Amino acid sequence: MVRKGDACLIGARSIDRQRPPDEVKRFKEKAVGHSPCCRRRGCRQRPDPLNFDSLFPVPEELVKRGYNEAAYQWERSNWGCKWGRPRNPILDEWEGGIVYEFDTGWVPPWSSIEHVSKEWSGLTSDLEYEECGIGFKGMAKAHGGQSDDHCVFM
Repeated sequence: MVRKGDACLIGARSIDRQRPPDEVKRFKEKAVGHSPCCRRRGCRQRPDPLNFDSLFPVPEELVKRGYNEAAYQWERSNWGCKWGRPRNPILDEWEGGIVYEFDTGWVPPWSSIEHVSKEWSGLTSDLEYEECGIGFKGMAKAHGGQSDDHCVFM
C-alpha cells in the first residue's frame, strides 16, 4: 500500500453486542458525500463513499470563500489532515463492519477518527497507515472518544 501521501485503511465495526449492526449502516450512509469544493461548485459527479466533510462539515462561510488558508487550517485542526480525500473505495463490507481505503495529505486523520468514535460510540475504528516519503507507518484504534496509536519510523 504505497502512494503519494498517506495510504490508509480504516475499518468501522460494531463491538457493542447490545447494539445491532445498524450503527455501521448509519455510519456508511452518513459518510457518503462530496468535497467542500465540489459542494461549492455544485458538482454532478458521483459522491465518494467516505468523505470527511459529510461526517464533520467545513463551515459554510469558509466553503463560500473558496478553498483558502482558512479552510485549509480548519481541515487540519478538525479533520487532522488536509483534503478529505475523494475516490476511496469500500474494500470489504459485512454485517456489522466495513473497510475503506483512502489517502490523505501526509498525515493520518486523527481528529476525524476521534470524532467518529464519539459520534458513533458503538463502533470501533481501526486505522492502518503508511507514509513512505517521511518514513512512518502505524496502526490506531478509536472507540468512545478515546484513541490509541502505535507508530514506527521506517
